[in-house]
Amino acid sequence: MKNQWLKRTRTTLDQAGIQADTLLHFTPMHKNLRVQLPDLRYVDSRVDFSIPTFNAVVQLCDDLGIRHAEELSFSRPLIMAHLKQNYPNLDISPFQRQFDQIGPIAQNESTLNQATNVSTLTRAMSAQPFVDFAPSSNGTTNRPIVAIARNIPVEKPSYLYPVEAVKGTLMTSPVTPSAEGKATLLRPKSLIEKARLNAGWLDSNLSIYEQGVREFDLLLLRFKYYNFYDLNPKLDAVRINQLYEQAKWSLITEEVDCTEEEMFLF
Repeated sequence: MKNQWLKRTRTTLDQAGIQADTLLHFTPMHKNLRVQLPDLRYVDSRVDFSIPTFNAVVQLCDDLGIRHAEELSFSRPLIMAHLKQNYPNLDISPFQRQFDQIGPIAQNESTLNQATNVSTLTRAMSAQPFVDFAPSSNGTTNRPIVAIARNIPVEKPSYLYPVEAVKGTLMTSPVTPSAEGKATLLRPKSLIEKARLNAGWLDSNLSIYEQGVREFDLLLLRFKYYNFYDLNPKLDAVRINQLYEQAKWSLITEEVDCTEEEMFLF
């Protein structure tokens, strides 16, 4: 499945590579997206799924009042099992991660509980279309025959707020984040696991929809490039606070290597 947008209205279907057995979805470009901010708060935002991820981040940062949006990007929520080995299906939506073959990777009870909590979180914050599959003529492969949107009511969690409600409060963060926010924190134990944390980043050149993200999915908004400039306390109160919160949780989860003295100074 290419998940490619057909935005060139003057191009014929044949020129776009559409064949008789191609499955097309008639869907709006602007959809609701659940976003976790660097301070572990959740916002419900309206995002254009047809533009590159970089442009979507720029629009979201403009709504949140964060300057220099090129420093941030979207990342998929991961669980500890994804840090143990490389998984080929990280490009699917977070709603489908419950079907990952974690198997013997989750050997201890804490890892199982964390995987269950995050799976429950992503299931509650997602609403996926259901694709029915039927066997092909030779009986060896499956092909999609119809895509039916499940009429599942998506309840808004108590810890989720619209962008307009939190825009004026992003200069300060709550002392204690929600339990759902803490459940997404990972504690890598080796350099390899720290490197695998980067597997969740979305491609800035592709649209969100092309990378398997659907409406009401959960994505993390994080500072990706630690090269900051033009920090002005008068103009960047929100940006500085969110940067501080991300650095704080990176130190607490030992994502960043530092000594206790350096941590105390921070």
